[in-house]
Amino acid sequence: RQLNDFYYFNFQTETWKLVDLSGMLVPSPRDSHVLLTHGNSIYLFGGCTGNPRSDFYQYKVDEELWCAVQTKNLTNGSADAHQPQNQSAAEIAYQQRTLKAPSSRFCHAGQVMKNRLYIFGGYDGMQRLNDFYYFTLSEQRNPELP
Repeated sequence: RQLNDFYYFNFQTETWKLVDLSGMLVPSPRDSHVLLTHGNSIYLFGGCTGNPRSDFYQYKVDEELWCAVQTKNLTNGSADAHQPQNQSAAEIAYQQRTLKAPSSRFCHAGQVMKNRLYIFGGYDGMQRLNDFYYFTLSEQRNPELP
């Protein structure tokens, strides 16, 4: 059973607390997603809800609010494994400029470094992926979840 409950651990008291999300629209229950921190925010990307996901959310800790993250500035760092390896540099550069967001996936890896959130690989339900993306966190726009 997939869950979408949200806990935090207080290191001073060494206790867990369930975050009250009642009345708030939150990401759907899922597993095998990436959850990363940057500043006072927690970011969630992808995962599996029975099907692979490509949704991207920010939890604003200070506001206790989930928001959808618009991803117009995602950048692809390499060609997909299923794409021909003999592409010209111009073809690869064109693909890098025109990609909007990583495809739906779960079991992927992620890391935040120098104001960028990186996503690598994963599984789309049919094949293993070896693509590489980053999202520049300072340029984000994030409306509340619908």
